[in-house]
Amino acid sequence: MPNATQAQSEASISGVFEASLAPNGAVMRGKKLTMKEAEEHRKKGYNVVVCGSDGKANRARAEQIERNANGNVAHHAPSATAGANALWHYQPDPRARWGIRFMSHRDGMRSRGFGNMRYFTPDLVRKLNAPNGETVDEAAERWEEAIQSYQKHLQRLRREMPSALQPVTNLSLHDWNVITITVDKHGAGRKAGSVLVALKDNGNLIFLRYSLTQKLRRIDSPEGWPFKHDAVDWLYDEVDADKRDEKSFVHRILFSDGTTLVIPFATCIVTRVKADRSISHSDLMQIA
Repeated sequence: MPNATQAQSEASISGVFEASLAPNGAVMRGKKLTMKEAEEHRKKGYNVVVCGSDGKANRARAEQIERNANGNVAHHAPSATAGANALWHYQPDPRARWGIRFMSHRDGMRSRGFGNMRYFTPDLVRKLNAPNGETVDEAAERWEEAIQSYQKHLQRLRREMPSALQPVTNLSLHDWNVITITVDKHGAGRKAGSVLVALKDNGNLIFLRYSLTQKLRRIDSPEGWPFKHDAVDWLYDEVDADKRDEKSFVHRILFSDGTTLVIPFATCIVTRVKADRSISHSDLMQIA
């Protein structure tokens, strides 16, 4: 049974707080808020975090705040590459910025070849947003298992993958907005061509250019997909080896409209750009 000191310590770290993002997926707490203040913060687009030892209670409180503030909400899980401290979160649907995070405690699925998402499946995402709490709890447990399985898979895959390709396995692009997906059927000197995927997140841009080994495959959203189709964001992704071709790999990407894009590739060049300001004369002088 907790003593008075332990109870006081628990009370001091429990509740709703102003929040800001930190490295490795961490969230930094600020001033403690009342529920009403938290709802006003979310209406203005500010970030808040719900803390406490009861993960289910945190989730329920986070959902209540977001629904009261913004109406329709989406329940998102942390991605496998977001960092060890990344949190589950609610956000408006359609999304404004990143949403309300809540603290919980983390208490075979080998993927080969082409096809649907194998770890972070559309069906699992749908169940995370089910109206039934038991369904959400079960899906959350399965998601944590999927993260662990996928991380073990990545460890094996990186031993097989050329070092030049490994940056694609470290991407953390959850909630980035997709600007364009451009297919060049005759690009990169390969029969299958190339594809450029461009994404943005505030003043950050990232470009992924793949040389294809086969044609792209698009898998439409499943029936009962819970999110709106107004804009397309990057949700979750998986990288895999193509066992039919030792020089080929597969990138499966699940987007916020429920569509899965399957990209079979031989190379992928990742380019990051800061677009929060224009280039200056001194920047230009440093190029050559």
